This record gives sequence, structure tokens and C-alpha cells, in this order.
Amino acid sequence: MTPELSNVLAALAQKLGTSVEQLWPVLVARARFDAAMNITFCTLLGAAYVTFLVFATKALKKEEDWSDTNTVWPIGCLIGGIAFVVCLGCVFDGVTNLAYPEVAALKTILGK
Repeated sequence: MTPELSNVLAALAQKLGTSVEQLWPVLVARARFDAAMNITFCTLLGAAYVTFLVFATKALKKEEDWSDTNTVWPIGCLIGGIAFVVCLGCVFDGVTNLAYPEVAALKTILGK
């Protein structure tokens, strides 16, 4: 452990009225929880987008007059696709943080 990290942890523990030995496991557990919530939220959002695409495709196949929906569906699919790509990146970050929660806790403490 570097002296910088020791000083930051000691100062944080002192502000919270606890010791570094008790604070570190709590920070690691919090990093695991944050990673799991990140993965869960992004997975649910991705599933919602895929469901939207399935229903949009079925609706467009049934529809004969595209005059009202000609611009709405592509814009919705474009916005959803961008959100899906962002969520995919967040899932990878969440998996990394779940695998290495100590690193995620250190990044949180050091603000990097």
C-alpha cells in the first residue's frame, strides 16, 4: 500500500469515526454492490431495447401505410441503439469492477 493511499484511507476512516481495518471491507463490499447494480441495470435496459426492436419490426411488417411512422420508428431505433452501445460498455466496466472490487474501491477513493 502506498503512503498516499494509507494517508487517504486514514483520513477517511478518521472522518467516519472508524479504523482503516473496518473501513476497507466496507468499501470493497460497496464496490461489489455498485458493480452488480450496474450490470443489472444495463442488462435490463438492453433487454428492453431488444424487446422494442422485436415489437417494432413486427409492427412495421404489419403496417401498410408508413406515412405516420416513417420518421418515428427510425429515430426511436437510432436513439435506442446508441443507448444500447453505451450500456454494453457499462456492462463490461461492471464485470471488471465485479471481478476486481479492490481496484474499483481504490479508484473511488483516489478519484481516478
